[in-house]
Formats: sequence, structure tokens, C-alpha cells
Amino acid sequence: MKRRRESWVPETIERMAWGGFSGMVAKSSVAPLDRVRLMCQTGASKNVAGAFPQILRNDGVLGFWKGNFINCVRVFPHKGVLFMMVDVYKNIFKKYSPTQNLMHSFVAGSMGGITASAATYPLELVRTRIAGMVTPTERGIWRTFIGIIRREGFLGLYKGLSPTLIGAMPFEGVRFGVYDTLKSIFKIYTESEVQWVARMAEMTCASSAGMAATLFVFPNDTVRRMMQVQGALPDVGSQKKPYKNFIECYVDTYRNQGFGRFYRGLSVAMVRVIPTTAIQFGIYEYGKRSIRSRAQLLDTEDDEYR
Repeated sequence: MKRRRESWVPETIERMAWGGFSGMVAKSSVAPLDRVRLMCQTGASKNVAGAFPQILRNDGVLGFWKGNFINCVRVFPHKGVLFMMVDVYKNIFKKYSPTQNLMHSFVAGSMGGITASAATYPLELVRTRIAGMVTPTERGIWRTFIGIIRREGFLGLYKGLSPTLIGAMPFEGVRFGVYDTLKSIFKIYTESEVQWVARMAEMTCASSAGMAATLFVFPNDTVRRMMQVQGALPDVGSQKKPYKNFIECYVDTYRNQGFGRFYRGLSVAMVRVIPTTAIQFGIYEYGKRSIRSRAQLLDTEDDEYR
């Protein structure tokens, strides 16, 4: 009897679903911190301490979750494609080099990040417009989409794409590279027969990898956020006219506001990345174990029928 699990399509789709689900749970859990970070990065708020009362005053408690629905709509396909493609790229590398190393994980993460970011970028832009300002130009996902196209043209949906792709490459590369490296270094814990020890070790490795990646790419992420909202908020920071490209944004921001401006909101970003990455990788690893267990069960059942 032929095994159903021999087809790669069902398992690939299932991995994508687990990746998307892990992203939605993680993002919803830290949505308040994410909203504060976005406001600091875009210039809608000058610091973290001022952002909290600003949100409460303008939107109430639920304002901390403003933009979370569109974020989940974006995150599900983004994280689904990301985790799925990272595994696909790793499997391709294994065909040529059975021994996995840091470079394999870095390249697989980088390529997966680029693929996922390019595929879901318009949703990322809309989410930033909704959550990254105190008073958005339009309210609602659909109105924001139409407003961007009407004012800035269809290509306006891809404003800030260059720094996004440039940032996605090292961010996901560092994140997956550090994660796999730490798992290998602390293999005695991550592969422990005591389940809670193994799971805690995996989540600790994931959190550490997320912090390293965030610290590395945060300046680029700030520039990306500033460019994403400039069409709806003409006077972000010191900006008097729209930036032509991300290099001009880098130079002008540094000249007028100093190096520290690139790290505005870093503290809250580092706090939020700990649970976010731990939840994402924790749920996805659980999903992969479930898939493997079911595949082994199917193998056993098939052997009984032969």
C-alpha cells in the first residue's frame, strides 16, 4: 500500500498553516507593545512613555490593538510562507550538503524572508498606516487601500519595499541562523527527554535569536516605517517633503535628528521580541512534531496492511 504522506504538497500546506497560526498568536499577544513601537518609529510619538497615554487618550484601551486585524491578515500568509519556504530551502541545501551549518540556516532564512515579504508587502503597508499614526488619514482596511491608490497610485502600495527586502534578508537570516546554532550548541537541553526542559530550551534559543536580529536591523526598520507613512503624514519628524528613496531618508534623518533617531522605540521592540519569537518558534516546532508523529503513525498502519 502506498503512503498518503509521500506527496509533499499536503505536508507543505500544513507547515504553512502552522507557521501562519504561530504568527497570528504571537502578534496578537504583543499588539500593545507593537503599536507603541510603531508610533515611536514613525514619529507620531517622541518616546515610549508618551505613546501609552497618547493612545489611551485618543483611542481608549482597544487602541492598543488598532491595526491588529490587518496585522493578523498579513501575518498569516507572511509567516506561513516564511516558515514553509525556510524548510523548503533547507531541504534543497541538504541535497548538496547533508551537514547543516550556520551558513545554510542564514541563507535559507534570508531567502525565506525575501519571499514572504515581497508576497505580502501591501498588507504590511496598510497595517503601518493604520497603527503607526495617532489619527490615520482613513479608517478601515479597505478605505486605507483605496486612499493610498487614489493619492499615490498603485505603486504607492509598495512604498518602502526596498528597505523592507533589504531588512528581511539579514533579519530572518540572523534569526534562523542564530536559532539553529544555539539549538546545536545546547543540544543536550533542546533534545532532552524531559519535554518541558526541551521546550523551554527551544523557546529560549528563539528569544535570543529574535533579540540579536532585532538589534541588528532596527535602524533599517525605522527608515522603512518612516517611508511607509510619509504619504499619509507629510511632516513625520523633520521631513518637509516626501523622500525619494530610503538612502535619502537615512541621510536626512541622520543629519537632522542624529543617530539616536534610528533607535527610537528599540527598548519596547526588544521587550516584545522575546515573547513574539518564543511563541512563533514554539508553536511551529510543535506543529512540525505533530506532522512527523502523524507520518510515523501512517507508516506503522501501512506496515500492518502489507
